[in-house]
Amino acid sequence: MKNIYHSFYPVSVFCIALLFYLSGCGRTTLVEQQAELLPKVTAKSELSCMVTEQRRCAIGSPLQDLADKYFSSDTTENLEQYATILHTGGSSLTARIHLIRAATRSIDVQTFVWKGDAAGYFILYELLEAARRGVQVRIIGDVLYSGNNPEILAALAQAHENFQISLYNPLKQRAAMSSADVIKDAVTDFATLNHRMHNKLMVFDGRIGITGGR
Repeated sequence: MKNIYHSFYPVSVFCIALLFYLSGCGRTTLVEQQAELLPKVTAKSELSCMVTEQRRCAIGSPLQDLADKYFSSDTTENLEQYATILHTGGSSLTARIHLIRAATRSIDVQTFVWKGDAAGYFILYELLEAARRGVQVRIIGDVLYSGNNPEILAALAQAHENFQISLYNPLKQRAAMSSADVIKDAVTDFATLNHRMHNKLMVFDGRIGITGGR
């Protein structure tokens, strides 16, 4: 082992010296300072619904009708409020998809876990379709369990100007983390790592909400 070390050492010194020599011969330009060289990230703005369509091409909904009745009243003190329990995953998914398609102004989402499974991609597709017809879609997800795919995040950043996604408490300002990163931060900065967002909430047009997750 000693002979191998001694034969490797001069080569290492030579490579390092050559690197410094070459770097001194040319001028180094920081790409970050050359704005014209950086790619432009521009979100799409085309709408699938006519701008003059006040309901944003939303489907009809008895739940929205109840909300209309409630919020159109001069006083809401004595009006009946409505709630239901979604017992199964199927009914929970159906309710979410229905309300996404019935939204006319905004959809706000808080989530702890957003998996890249069939249900996750289905809801994501419906939210993008809502954004394309003119609904403001805003999502915040926990970075450890909902934002660990940088390719998908980059695509969503350009999907549509009505679609906004934020990550809660990114560690070291990183959108994605490896298992080694998580283990390292668990040892060096556990307080930050453990500060997670467990909220599970979807709010439609600021007046109909679903809380809880599946």
